[in-house]
Amino acid sequence: VMLTRPGLAKEEAMVMNTPIQEGFQISSLADSVAAVEFEHDSTAIVGQRSDLLFHQLALDSNGNRLTGMTFEQGLATFHFLPQHHSPSSKEQREGLGAALVPSAHADVYQINISEANVTVAGKCRFRVDVKRGHVRVEVFKGKLVFATPLQHVELTAGESLDHPLGGSETAFHIHEGIWKDPWDGWAELEEQAVLSQPKNGAKKSKQ
Repeated sequence: VMLTRPGLAKEEAMVMNTPIQEGFQISSLADSVAAVEFEHDSTAIVGQRSDLLFHQLALDSNGNRLTGMTFEQGLATFHFLPQHHSPSSKEQREGLGAALVPSAHADVYQINISEANVTVAGKCRFRVDVKRGHVRVEVFKGKLVFATPLQHVELTAGESLDHPLGGSETAFHIHEGIWKDPWDGWAELEEQAVLSQPKNGAKKSKQ
């Protein structure tokens, strides 16, 4: 697992428990995985041949955490447990354009995937696959919003979506039911292992 710091082109080997800062990018090579622990026991389990850039790690004026990531390629399972509650369904409908606008009391997690994005403002566990010009999103728990510049859709537990990237297609391909493969079981075990570590309050990456 490699780390690229902002402003530097050279990669370096990732060290266990490295605090993640805004602008850091982690890249996993073949047969490598990384586990990132956020505040309040949220996690990201990143599979092999994946790139995850942390382009925003901030607090807004109300103390909400704004966590923005760019997922360029690969496979990852995200489990977000925000401290602040998500906005209501009405606020989501009225506040959505290309992204979800947070309420006054909501931590927001957003993952940019090419021209699309995934936004989570409540408890949610989901998987993202990006390969060969397509993205697939599967929701295990909670709900999220998948959006492109043209439209958006809310996905809830048990639903998945396939979407081509970089094209003009507007229809979303949504499916009911999720078939879990060995990665999903392994990711759950890795989450438990990460959360069983002693807490020091810092974001950290596990190689």
